[in-house]
Amino acid sequence: MKYAKPEGAKFTERIKACRMTRRGFNMLAAGAAAISALPGCSPSHDEVEPQEYDLDAVINRGVWKTATCVQDCGGKCLNKALVADGVVIRQKTDDTHPDSQEYPQSRACARGRAKRMYLYSADRIKYPMKRKNWSPGGGANSNGHLRGADEWERISWTQALDYVAAEIKRVYDNYGPTSLLVPGLITGVPHMAYGGAVYALSQLGGYTSMWDTGSFGSYEYAVSQYGLPFRGQGETNDRLDLVNADTIVLYGNNISWSAPGNPAWHFKHAKNRGVKFISVGPDNNTTAALLGARWIRVYPGTDIAFLLGVAYTMIQENLHDQNFLNKYTVGFDSPAGDNFKDYVLGTHDATPKNTAWASKRCGTPEEDIKWFAREIAKDKKVMLLHGYAAARNSGVEDLPQMFMTVAVMGGHAGKSGHAFGGYYSDGCADAGNHRLVLNGTSGMPGTPNPVTESIVGSQIYDAILNGEYTYFGSAGYLEAPQVRQIDIRGVFTGSMRNFLHSTPNLNKGIAAMRKLEFVFTRAFVPGVSAMYSDIILPLASDWEQDGYAPYDFHTSREMALIYSKVREPYYESKTDQWIMTEILKRFGADPAVTYPFGETQQWFNIIAGARVIKESGGGYDPLVTITREDIDRYGVEGTPQQGRISFGEYVGKGIFQLKRSAGDNYGYIGYGAFISDPVNNPLPSASGKFEIDCPAKATTLNTLGLGSTHTFKPYPTYRSPVEGYETAFSDFDRGQKGQYPYVIFNPHYLRAANSNIETVRWLHEIWTLPFFISAKDAKDKGIRDGDTVLVFNGRGKILRKATVTESLMPGVVALPNNGVADIDPVTGIDRGGCANSLTGIVLDSMGVTGYNTVNCDFERYEGKPLQDDYLKPYTVLGE
Repeated sequence: MKYAKPEGAKFTERIKACRMTRRGFNMLAAGAAAISALPGCSPSHDEVEPQEYDLDAVINRGVWKTATCVQDCGGKCLNKALVADGVVIRQKTDDTHPDSQEYPQSRACARGRAKRMYLYSADRIKYPMKRKNWSPGGGANSNGHLRGADEWERISWTQALDYVAAEIKRVYDNYGPTSLLVPGLITGVPHMAYGGAVYALSQLGGYTSMWDTGSFGSYEYAVSQYGLPFRGQGETNDRLDLVNADTIVLYGNNISWSAPGNPAWHFKHAKNRGVKFISVGPDNNTTAALLGARWIRVYPGTDIAFLLGVAYTMIQENLHDQNFLNKYTVGFDSPAGDNFKDYVLGTHDATPKNTAWASKRCGTPEEDIKWFAREIAKDKKVMLLHGYAAARNSGVEDLPQMFMTVAVMGGHAGKSGHAFGGYYSDGCADAGNHRLVLNGTSGMPGTPNPVTESIVGSQIYDAILNGEYTYFGSAGYLEAPQVRQIDIRGVFTGSMRNFLHSTPNLNKGIAAMRKLEFVFTRAFVPGVSAMYSDIILPLASDWEQDGYAPYDFHTSREMALIYSKVREPYYESKTDQWIMTEILKRFGADPAVTYPFGETQQWFNIIAGARVIKESGGGYDPLVTITREDIDRYGVEGTPQQGRISFGEYVGKGIFQLKRSAGDNYGYIGYGAFISDPVNNPLPSASGKFEIDCPAKATTLNTLGLGSTHTFKPYPTYRSPVEGYETAFSDFDRGQKGQYPYVIFNPHYLRAANSNIETVRWLHEIWTLPFFISAKDAKDKGIRDGDTVLVFNGRGKILRKATVTESLMPGVVALPNNGVADIDPVTGIDRGGCANSLTGIVLDSMGVTGYNTVNCDFERYEGKPLQDDYLKPYTVLGE
């Protein structure tokens, strides 16, 4: 492999060697490879011969195209790329109409606007690559111990695809399709964003799949059993109702970092209209600061204890709405003798869950618990809007039910100014069946996976290493657990999932990868999954496909986006559909079964099926007018139709958005229909109401639970997790700290969304990859801002630079989840600071992946200080 100099701070100095006819050439450059498209500007040489280049002429013949900005953040932004001579020379965001609260522009954030740097990144995988000492056939030929340490050699597409197809076929023939693991989504998504790769493998015979609680934590469970919608989304009020609340609670929610598009702006508007904000979590985050929110501090993973203290105060001070509870819920104070109210008051276990009990466990001062309870009382108009960080902890299976319980105790549902649920996107009611604008579907059929084996992420590496796992059902959480034997021989991964980076316990993952006979990865840049592979297939970016629409998570309630192809695939990269089609051919299979039509037809189908709500507010009309000329222009099959916007305008703008106004026909109040008529609009629970006492939940958790002696009650209860705040102590009752006395949580961070676009040096210059430490803990450790810090536990060791702050609870450290692993083969220290070098595989109860309840210790590093990320060389594979 080779290493390329990063553009970094020297980038503009290098490109000044090219004489331009106007200022601002640095806006033209889109990374080292982009410059190479311009005469006389090659980044492969330190010295460049100056040459005249008429930038104005280039810009004048450029065309603005709508480019994807799906960074897995939910920000819902419009991203435009100016393309001239096949090169992206500029980017911009939404300017399709003037900006206003009723008609907000869909503005992209810095990481979206830096995506051209990712497209033209020097480390992009350009050719099929083979690990030098890997050979097909399994056994000693694999030389698996060299994965991650071997050299790479360039091969042709024919060679690469022959290797992949032959090895998959060999494993199928000798061991069966269960020996092929495809980690990531359970079934995949049948549209071109994913290429339908899993459906192609299903056509060939299937594969063992992987499931995980991932971003949504314990909200991935069957929350419908006690009345919530899928993942707790879709039943909070329309964004225009935000201003009608007295108070908005942002619980575990830092939207200005996690999805920095419009959401924080809507909150700011509410603040300007007099709404008060409260922020709950372990840090006084940037969204809280923006909104002047009062910070209620809670240790990670102790939220149920905090909320029980809140519930106790509400009961004791008669702050709860008993009439609401009687009409719309079941189980608050029944059945007699064993119910939620008695549990909170300690009627039978002699342990009242009062503020003193709660404060000891959650770290929140008693007066703050009482204050919070009074602020969400029945006589206040309150919206309780959660993120999902609090659900990504160990021991929080009951958190969604607990959050629901406190909200309904205050009567905060089904009324203007009152709401509770997930605020994960641009408008509260985005998810669910209340959307005003929807794109169509690609029309791809999707072949079911004939293999039922499905492994939870917390067991995936042990399953590879030890040949055993616990089966919950073919899609997870369906059946009583069964211990099963499995013989995984190979992994086929990539596309939208960098699974080795994003799955806990990276070092165990590396050991598992080195045990396999083959690891094949479709990759865009050499992430950690690719670097521990045998064959890397260069994947075209979403800017190099025929264009597609984002799935609903990435569009808001009142607008839809459609993307266009920005440029041809770079070097020898190919789309997922092309790759899988070639593999199907090598099996003698008919690609038309999985791919009955091409990517352009899929894109057209999405547009043709788009809908917009009728102006009367009920039912939908076609969104796009399609003419015979439109159909013929793209060479697709379709039927002319009349819609709200022309085909050319939708594709040209890349967005359709409804203009809103207070009192229009498009508003939505979460649970409004249920509250107005609970008999005819029941919730999905067995009773049709909010079930504070839910026997079905208890049966599910107790039947499927693993690794724990805890017995779940039908109502929410607190339990100390197997790893978290309490396990930071050797003696919790006496306050004696243990071997790893700090709790890590992994916030989303501004410079990247998970591992996406993590290698962009522009973003590295703006945002470091810090290790946040409270000022008190830093003082105790003798650490100053900017010091290199060694963070460690029994699973791994990482280096990061310290950021000392007053905005973090002592005893808690924050480790943004973006670091790309770079493990020193001698010391074992991960100099890239990957969070999953420290996170653990803690299989407890339902298998929630506990990213935010990891114990660790840290110290000032006495070795060579870390270099700033933007100065690090790129890893370049091939010539």
